[in-house]
Amino acid sequence: MSNYKYLLNKTSAICSSLLHLTFTTAASLLLLASHAPSMAEDSASIEWGEIKLFRADGQTPGRIITMVNEHDRPAGLLTAGDTILQTFNSTQEIADYIARMPLHFRRFFKVVDLNGKTLMPGFVEPHVHLPLMVNFSAGADLSTCLPEPYHYRLYGDDTMMVDGREVSTCGDFPNFKDDQGNYYTSDGWQAENPHLTVLDWTMTVLNESESRLIGGKNGKTEWIVGNGIDPARFGVTEEAIEMTQAFRQNPAVSIEENVKGAGPGELPVFLLDQSGHVAYVNGQAFIASGICERWPCGPDDAKKDPPVLGKWAVGDDGNYTGLLQEEDAYALFLKAVQEAVGADESSPFYFMNKKDGVEATGKIVQRIAEKGVTTLIDAGGFSEPMIQYLGAVAVGSEKVGYEGNMKAAPFRIRTLVASNVNHSNSEEAAKIAERLYTGPWPEKVTINGKTIDNELGTFGVNGIKFWIDGSTQGCSAFLVDSYASNGICTEAGEGVHGSHGANYIVFANAAHDGTQHPDNNAAALTASIYTGPDSDEGVAFYNAMKPFVEKGMQIQVHANGDKAMIGAARTAQKLVEDCHWKFDDGSLPMILHHATVGGGFAQSYGRTPVAELLSKIRGETRDVECDGEKVAQKYDIGLSHTSGHVAYWGGGFLSLLDGKVNFTALGTDSDEEGRAPWLDANKAELGGDKASDESAQNSYEPFDVSFHSDAPITPVSPLWYVSQMVTRNTWTYPDIKSDASYELPSPGSDLVQKIDVYQALKGITTIPAKQNGLDPYIGSLEPGKRADLVILDSDPLSVNKMDLPYIKVCATYLNGEEWKPEKTSEKCK
Repeated sequence: MSNYKYLLNKTSAICSSLLHLTFTTAASLLLLASHAPSMAEDSASIEWGEIKLFRADGQTPGRIITMVNEHDRPAGLLTAGDTILQTFNSTQEIADYIARMPLHFRRFFKVVDLNGKTLMPGFVEPHVHLPLMVNFSAGADLSTCLPEPYHYRLYGDDTMMVDGREVSTCGDFPNFKDDQGNYYTSDGWQAENPHLTVLDWTMTVLNESESRLIGGKNGKTEWIVGNGIDPARFGVTEEAIEMTQAFRQNPAVSIEENVKGAGPGELPVFLLDQSGHVAYVNGQAFIASGICERWPCGPDDAKKDPPVLGKWAVGDDGNYTGLLQEEDAYALFLKAVQEAVGADESSPFYFMNKKDGVEATGKIVQRIAEKGVTTLIDAGGFSEPMIQYLGAVAVGSEKVGYEGNMKAAPFRIRTLVASNVNHSNSEEAAKIAERLYTGPWPEKVTINGKTIDNELGTFGVNGIKFWIDGSTQGCSAFLVDSYASNGICTEAGEGVHGSHGANYIVFANAAHDGTQHPDNNAAALTASIYTGPDSDEGVAFYNAMKPFVEKGMQIQVHANGDKAMIGAARTAQKLVEDCHWKFDDGSLPMILHHATVGGGFAQSYGRTPVAELLSKIRGETRDVECDGEKVAQKYDIGLSHTSGHVAYWGGGFLSLLDGKVNFTALGTDSDEEGRAPWLDANKAELGGDKASDESAQNSYEPFDVSFHSDAPITPVSPLWYVSQMVTRNTWTYPDIKSDASYELPSPGSDLVQKIDVYQALKGITTIPAKQNGLDPYIGSLEPGKRADLVILDSDPLSVNKMDLPYIKVCATYLNGEEWKPEKTSEKCK
């Protein structure tokens, strides 16, 4: 049932008696008209265009995709103000409806002819980090160029003028190599430096960037800062891997040798990895951060304690190498940078002060909105200032007295409170959540000390986000089987196990030094391993989650590695068994974000995907006695993938997970022994693959799977996620031309992990809405839901799947209000 006060409040006093009526169908407008025969007497009180009829049955037919049923083909859709009123199945239905409408009412009736375009629910982006996106607009953008179909630069123009012609901003990126060893740019130009490597390109961009120097305020030193360096995409040849290993083994030396002004006694350097889980610094950065008095420096010389989580890597000589693993490891460095730019603790940014960050917000909001996003989920408010900033972005700074001049974003925002294993961090997150938690759709919200109406669902703080491990490409995903020993993720000649990225001891009998579980097999993973109160080592994650689940909050968990995923699932199950987490039909599932490494080597799993192991846990119904009453309980799990892991890192994962170093071996049709083929294993998760044994076939329950960007890790572009999950095309760096793509090998000829376009579209509309408790309001085009819409210049269900990345957004509607991108296609005009 939906209350149309919004529409009624625009009418004259003649209609005031109708203010408490509720309407459920298109009859609402006729009912309104029949009770207001003299509405024209006060017609000025109705805004032109409030009532919109979107028609797909014009001379050039368009399409309306409701996301209610794949076979729906409505001829029209009617909205009034912020609400969807009705869909029409045929042209005749539309004609009959209009014929019954009083003439004086038609004046306020706007027809939008789709004229060959497509109308859909507005896209739901379920995982970004908006404050970080803004933050990284300061400093040099070192982000590795994306494959040609997805070329995009968040912090600069996609193209630039060189010698009178428009070329890619990635100008000298070495993305094509001919038989003579010459490198070319994406538009066919021969690069000036025929021996350019991706590491060379990164250092060149850093040295030439006008944004690389920040800080120097309040008597503090300047810093050289860059974001987006990505050794996982430096290449997979033996030569490239050797070069990358050398860089990771001692980045301080490489930085001092290759970065202008970064030598001994010069400026400190901080380079954040594309993953966000690794950073690279020089010796001067250790000194500027107060960790060391001189360089070289090691643990015995340090003035500060090492991080609780992650680590400052130490070389064979006993000194720090400049490799910082996980956020806790570079917290002191970020604090020093924040002081150098004059940002205080009230700032949600650390590469810029609050004023500069607010000024930079508008451009980032524009880039997100132009991709069709009408709902944005920020996956980690690390502090109260970050959450207050997100609220101000959603509603506009003027409305809540926030600093600067930010217009309300053309998308609604939800945010999660962020926490990791550090006990003090979890306690602080609990305090923030206690103050700010609102639930999925609060009637009122408090932002910057002002409480405002939130009937339109503009903002909310709807849950808690835990980090349970690190990054797959950052070599810190918590894995059952270690990384490949001949890839870039190695220490002392062995593949690392990623336990340094594990924020929690997820297994009751696993040591924090990464000791493997003695019985790494499917039975042990699904039957005996959980984190619970019976283990001193395993109690951390259980206790961290407990206060939040008891309050009924949405729980979302960052888990890249297979070991992390299963540990998180077992912990949740134990909380259910202990009566702390009670599920019913209205409960929100626990969402595992990223869920990247979806399968292990044959000796650990056979050919059983992690999705099947999780499904066994998820499908178990247990009798639990709570408060003296026995109830049958099982809990739900949802998944959300960073689809760019397939497209942008597929070739890299074949190397660092499975040890493939030969270009010709990377494009095979199937690989039954490897883990990379199980990346984001959508088909298995959706129940489309035959399970590995008969009992699993009988108990398997398909997962709800959504897709996200994790921006700024990958670009916000929901239709790109669809393209990447439908084709599973990937590239091996540095060759990123369109025709250099190949399909990521499948785990077997009968286990191809591609999904169809409609299922992928659900992953950017209905499913993320459901996962975040927003599906009663958004996600599909149904009567009573909010008029959150997107108009596309082409039909994603009809175009060639290779053309999906090129579909453009013509307009979006948030609560019925239209917004148009500054640049769009000719088809949109």
